[in-house]
Amino acid sequence: MEVHHHSHTSRKKWAHYFWEFLMLFLAVFCGFLAEYQLEHKIEKDREKQFIIQLYRDIKFDTSSLRTVIQNRKRKANLLDSLSMLLSTPNLEGQSSNLYYFARYATRFYDVRFIPNDGTLQQLKNAGNMRLIHKSSSAVAIIQYDVELRNVLALFQQESSTREEYMKIASGIFDGSVLDSIVSMDIENMALYGRISRPGGNPPFNADKEKLFQLRYLIHYLKGNNVLNLRADLELLKKAETLLMTLQKDYNLE
Repeated sequence: MEVHHHSHTSRKKWAHYFWEFLMLFLAVFCGFLAEYQLEHKIEKDREKQFIIQLYRDIKFDTSSLRTVIQNRKRKANLLDSLSMLLSTPNLEGQSSNLYYFARYATRFYDVRFIPNDGTLQQLKNAGNMRLIHKSSSAVAIIQYDVELRNVLALFQQESSTREEYMKIASGIFDGSVLDSIVSMDIENMALYGRISRPGGNPPFNADKEKLFQLRYLIHYLKGNNVLNLRADLELLKKAETLLMTLQKDYNLE
């Protein structure tokens, strides 16, 4: 009878298993590090893109704000002139000036600040503020955003007062005269919206009660304009601070 002998394979030593485990661990760990570095680079690139675009947006905003501030200072003088005019006797003999200043009181498009805030909204609403690793820049962005929301809220309050003013003014001034003193020629947009004084002294409703109400609302328009002017000036400071902070933190030119 043949006797079959089973061949025995030599058992692997524990050191062999240890090195297999170590090599596998290193492979996984290195893959993790590579993925982490890639994600970190992607986030750094996105951060820089956001910062560059935000910087451009704020530069645009500062230019717009300076124009709005100058227009608000001019509006303050015009509202003062209208207020004093309504307090003078023989108002009928001053109706040309009255129409001119009263029409400017309702003009708002040149004192309205419309922010170029697309990048800021992306940072806030899509959770992208986490990408801003420089704490000084993050703080400056938040401070600018807080003041921006204050400016927009104050403008809404001012708009409400303007609507009340227009209701009273509609019972005092002749719409055909107002139409004649405001340029609305779409073929000449450079002059579009320009206000001029009417010739002579056109008639208006000199009802004392209505003029009294108009004078009251002008007082609030003046107050609204001053509040908005202060807020615009403060927002301009925040914008300039933000620009300097972004320049310093991210070496922008």
